Amino acid sequence: MRTVFNAVAGLNAAAALLYVLSFLQSVYAEKENGPMVESMRAQLGELPVARGDREDGPFVVVNHGGPAGVSRGFSTLRSADQIIDYYKVVLEPLGWKVAEFRQLEKRRQQLILCKAGVAFEVATVPLYEKTSYRVSLLRRSANDASNRCASSH
Repeated sequence: MRTVFNAVAGLNAAAALLYVLSFLQSVYAEKENGPMVESMRAQLGELPVARGDREDGPFVVVNHGGPAGVSRGFSTLRSADQIIDYYKVVLEPLGWKVAEFRQLEKRRQQLILCKAGVAFEVATVPLYEKTSYRVSLLRRSANDASNRCASSH
């Protein structure tokens, strides 16, 4: 019985140590990526938005060990196709290259454009009389399997 108790106590101690190390790594990543995320926030704020599209909520900062970046949401009376086309037309002349387009279930769409290792993502969600969408600027690590922009440096 004492051996089982010691084994459980050892596992608990190991789990606690892993949690602390994970937490410290995320704090480090947040501090290290902070200036880059703030720069991306300014860039996203400067990118054009179609006339009539309404902002839905605040900027969202993503900076906790995975991709780092910023995101903001909008709603519009335009269709998902019109939103995707708008961002292609506006961003391609600025040097952004289409990396991926996906038609998802329930008429949702996702477009990823790349420039200098950064992804600009548009994700649409058609609703009854309007379409909600999010635009994001994200930087993933080069060895992240979901990084569509690794070769765009």
